[in-house]
Amino acid sequence: MKKTVLFIIGIVLVNMLAAQTPLQKADSLFKNKDYYNSIALYTKALKKATGEESKYIYYQLGECYRNDNNYLQAEDWYQKAINVGTTDSLINLHMGEMLIMSGDYSTAKTYLEKYLKDNPGNRIAKLRLEACNLGLKGQEEKPVYEVKVQKDLSSTAGDYSISYFKNNKVIISSTRITGSGKIDPGTAQGFSDLYESTYDSQKSLWGKPVKVKGSINTSSNEGTFAFDNKTNYGYYSQCNGASGKLKQCNIMYAYYNEATNTWENSKLLDFNSESFRNQQQCLSADGKTLYFSSDMPGGYGGADLYRIQKVSNTWGQPENLGPIVNSIGNEGFPFVSGDTLLVFASDGHPGFGGLDIFMSSIKNGKFSKPVNMMQPINSSADDFGLVFKDSKNAGFFCSNRTGGVGDDDIYSYDLIPVILTATGTIKDKASLKSIENASVVFKGSDGSIDSVATDSKGVYEYAKLKPNVKYSLRVTKDGYLNDSKTLAVGNELYSKTYSLAKGTDLDFLLIKITKEEVKIDNIYYDYDKWDLRAESKTELDKLVNMLKETPDVKVQISAHTDERGAKDYNIDLSQKRAQSVVDYLIAKGISADRLIAKGYGFSNPIVKNAKTEDEHQMNRRTTFKILNSTLYEKK
Repeated sequence: MKKTVLFIIGIVLVNMLAAQTPLQKADSLFKNKDYYNSIALYTKALKKATGEESKYIYYQLGECYRNDNNYLQAEDWYQKAINVGTTDSLINLHMGEMLIMSGDYSTAKTYLEKYLKDNPGNRIAKLRLEACNLGLKGQEEKPVYEVKVQKDLSSTAGDYSISYFKNNKVIISSTRITGSGKIDPGTAQGFSDLYESTYDSQKSLWGKPVKVKGSINTSSNEGTFAFDNKTNYGYYSQCNGASGKLKQCNIMYAYYNEATNTWENSKLLDFNSESFRNQQQCLSADGKTLYFSSDMPGGYGGADLYRIQKVSNTWGQPENLGPIVNSIGNEGFPFVSGDTLLVFASDGHPGFGGLDIFMSSIKNGKFSKPVNMMQPINSSADDFGLVFKDSKNAGFFCSNRTGGVGDDDIYSYDLIPVILTATGTIKDKASLKSIENASVVFKGSDGSIDSVATDSKGVYEYAKLKPNVKYSLRVTKDGYLNDSKTLAVGNELYSKTYSLAKGTDLDFLLIKITKEEVKIDNIYYDYDKWDLRAESKTELDKLVNMLKETPDVKVQISAHTDERGAKDYNIDLSQKRAQSVVDYLIAKGISADRLIAKGYGFSNPIVKNAKTEDEHQMNRRTTFKILNSTLYEKK
């Protein structure tokens, strides 16, 4: 990613290099940030080095690869330096940072803690330690986004920026080598240019990226793009100048001739400077605010985010976005959605390692505390340059994480579909046999209504539940009393199944319509009393549902006692108990003209001449039977 700052290093005079040893030449190139050539010379010098010199070269090779964003190679060389006894405490910080980038948070913590023991006040080390803790915690969380590398847009080089354009196009920044393109000696890749790609909706593929035509691309480095649809002007970063001699990056703009698909008349924005870098710009929706990253003096860290306003077609002066957005680290790659949301990359806010992508709300020109977009959009590597497609739930971003095509790659992301499913079984209450082709109607609090039927095993499944909706499930089957249950679906972020096995009982035991008495389970009374106990009310609520869902049913509630005690006493007690059930049903909304209470005393025992308490309990029961003779004919 940091190859976006692609500028040609100042040329070291050949005669000066000729007089130096390979190690001296490597040090000279390293000071000029020519890490690619430094690596070659340090490697050459290592062949003849011994003792302290070898220790020094190991460390310097680690530094070269770290600054070149090759964290795996950097980690390897730092480890070699540690193995031969390098004692500079800074190596523990850098080793920790490289291990974070490779995702080894546990080992990274040991190095960072070792560094903090010698440097307890170091803010960067504390920030990196926080990244380790966040990374370890994130490994236990489920992702809400699906991330895929876009192989049709990426290359083996660096593809470090993408922006939506018009006519189903995107503009990407890439250091790929095309045609007879020259190689940047500082990176061993091509000089950065802007490419365009058009989406083929029939093939569901992006076309092969080709260089944009016109005045934008030069023999030097161009990168990151933003477009103003109202004026047809594109804004882009240009590093080193057209001659390649400048050492800074500036923001330029060019006019888009749609008829010829060509860019014309590139110009430099007035606020640019040869003293600092301005780059990675984006535009507000109205085209009147330009956001960008800069390392100009007066910031809060390395590179900060700034904005300038356009008034009467003239751009004003840069305004720092302030300490809520900017940190002691680097902020870059801003993207603004709807003028109410700022998306940007930072290595100075708590993240998972390298650059992470953050969001900050904009209200009255003020910014809220940045929120990490979490994994899998963010990783232990550099993640940056995110742009929305139609909403924040889908789009593109860039990353140098493992598993890509090359260096920095283009990735797409989409919200993982949240599938919410209700499933259960429907059986005959008496026989426990499965009921096939029973209907389950789902009526939602949002006004939706749908239904499914049970299969041959009495199983139903409904996979169209919506979050934050309360459902009524109504079960019907000819010859049975209807039944219902409710299901409240929460604001689920992940797919979920509601079932008895998952803690939500959506099974049904239907009562067959018959002339016979049906026992109501778990109806209990205290001795010599007829008041319903709490556990009895729970069971009666199920009967309430059935009666409400089958409104044409009339029932008789019957109460029976055991054979102990006087006949008349037991008849009176059973009548009171049957009436207490009827009273409860009426209180729950069942019409009194649908209910009859009948006490039988001990005249109809299940076990005659009962002897044991279990046998007495079988005789003490509450039942109901359906009185509508017409319903018998329907079943």
